[in-house]
Amino acid sequence: MSEWLDKHEHTIPKLLSVLFAGCAAGFAWSGLWMQSLESGVIGALFLCIYKMSLIIDQNMEE
Repeated sequence: MSEWLDKHEHTIPKLLSVLFAGCAAGFAWSGLWMQSLESGVIGALFLCIYKMSLIIDQNMEE
């Protein structure tokens, strides 16, 4: 298991950031479509997490 984690060490954060981006897009879309403030706020939170993960990933590469 640790061998697999070592091999895919850089892949996992990218997959998580894609997941967060997808969640942000989904919640933002449902917020617009259903005109739900809660969905829009949740989408914005996921978008912030996605942006932070990109910044952290960029700092780790340097």
